[in-house]
Amino acid sequence: MKEMEPSAKGSNSINILIIGNNPVELSSIYENLRKFEGVKFITEFAFNLSDAKDKAAKSKPSYILVDDNLRKKDIRAFTKSMRDDQKTRDIPIALLKSSNYGAWLTSGFQDFLMKKNFSADKLYKSILNLFRWRKTQLYLLKTYRKSQKKVVDLSKKLV
Repeated sequence: MKEMEPSAKGSNSINILIIGNNPVELSSIYENLRKFEGVKFITEFAFNLSDAKDKAAKSKPSYILVDDNLRKKDIRAFTKSMRDDQKTRDIPIALLKSSNYGAWLTSGFQDFLMKKNFSADKLYKSILNLFRWRKTQLYLLKTYRKSQKKVVDLSKKLV
């Protein structure tokens, strides 16, 4: 997880994989990210989900942004395959939505961003929040395992 975290200073770069099938929309997102000051967004694009899975495994992006213009069934299969793969399971995935309607709650996304008011600043805040959330998850998991081990050790001493 350490290699995916942006520094506190905000002076390093963040690798992002953007997945979508509309080059016009993706180019406007790219321009928005390119103009952002403080952090350099290194962007890679995939125009279909099978290509995206390969790129994610090879380039190990810090963050994946998926456009909702792709078929919902394919997007759900993609997020499931990303979670099931050891190499890609820790990469946060966000959905770039056209509208606020539709049920995506069980689709494996950690965040949702609206195309209508998309900005690099909002994306950066989303990335930071997801990294903080992941650190919290890892801490809680570590603490849980540690306390579980203590309970097992205590029960062995009592027997």
